[in-house]
Parts: sequence; C-alpha cells; structure tokens
Amino acid sequence: MLILGAAVAAGVLGGLLIAAAVLGYTWYSSREAPAVAPVASAPSPSPSPAPAAASAIAAGPDDVTFVSAAADTLKITASCGGKDTTGDGSVVVAGPVAGPCVVKLVKKDRSRVIAEVASPSAGTYTCFAGDAKACVH
Repeated sequence: MLILGAAVAAGVLGGLLIAAAVLGYTWYSSREAPAVAPVASAPSPSPSPAPAAASAIAAGPDDVTFVSAAADTLKITASCGGKDTTGDGSVVVAGPVAGPCVVKLVKKDRSRVIAEVASPSAGTYTCFAGDAKACVH
C-alpha cells in the first residue's frame, strides 16, 4: 500500500509540474513585446518622369533614327552597314549610314516583324505603323 501511495503522490506531483510549465509558457508567450521607437528614414526622392521616346534621342545631322509605331513594342534593332543598335522603342544609328538597313521589331508577345530600308538617308524613319513591314521617312 505504501508503494501505491508513493506512486499516486509522484503522479500528482508530475501533473503539477507539467501544469506549471504549460501555464508559465502561456504567460510568457502572451506578454507584449516592449515598444520600440520607429526609425526615421530619409524621404526617397521622387523619380523624374521619363522623357518621350522621340525627345530622348540625341541624333546628329548625319544620324538615322528608327522609331517604332507599334504600341506593343518590346525591343527594336537596326543593322546598317555593320552598325547594330538596339533600343526599347527607338534607335539611332550614327551616321553617315551606308545602306541597306534591316530594322527588326520584337513585340511584347515575342513575335517579330522585319523591315528593310534600301538607301537610308539622315533623319527619322517611323516603322511598323499598323503592323506594316515598312519604314517611312
């Protein structure tokens, strides 16, 4: 009987220890973290608006500029007499330019359109208007 009484006392004591551990953990995890003052950060400068594609191009008097008229332009590339240039919506080929020029358009859906200018002259060409495979001076 003495052994049975000791076993019951050990079980009750073990249960009390487990309950104390659970209650202590619950109390500790429910405490709020101490308030921390927010760190002030310097205001970020607002980005300047991007200039229009045509005004962003600084072309010289002998340069040839190709501008895509397609609304879904991803990239435009011009290859003229060994000179290759690539841009987002327009490209400038430094002059004087020896023709012919091959102008390649990559659309946002990754489809491609190609136009050729046989004898390019200095100035601006508008290409791929209405999905046409041509450039107009």
